[in-house]
Amino acid sequence: MLDAPDSAVVARDSTELVPSAGGYISYGYHWTNYVRSHATAGFTKIKNEDFESDDAFDSTQYVLVNTFWQVTKGVRTGVEHSRGRRENKDGQDGTANRISFIVYYDF
Repeated sequence: MLDAPDSAVVARDSTELVPSAGGYISYGYHWTNYVRSHATAGFTKIKNEDFESDDAFDSTQYVLVNTFWQVTKGVRTGVEHSRGRRENKDGQDGTANRISFIVYYDF
């Protein structure tokens, strides 16, 4: 959860959308008919308002790489490494890494 607002109260009975931008780019490569990999990078940026607390979400960046192997028809297994960075309005930031394993079974 990013804790990033979609709108903000600007008056007692009024809200406005919070200006934000984000996007991602991804590339996939088929090593063989049974093995494929993907790399993805993305970002999100919010225009912070003066009334927001210093620890309010400001921006994030992430990158991930994964590889999947089709064991047999309908069964795939894979591994993924992702790394993300978050920065708050006051400039404090942090990073996190995650390794995920998955098995898909299509029926």
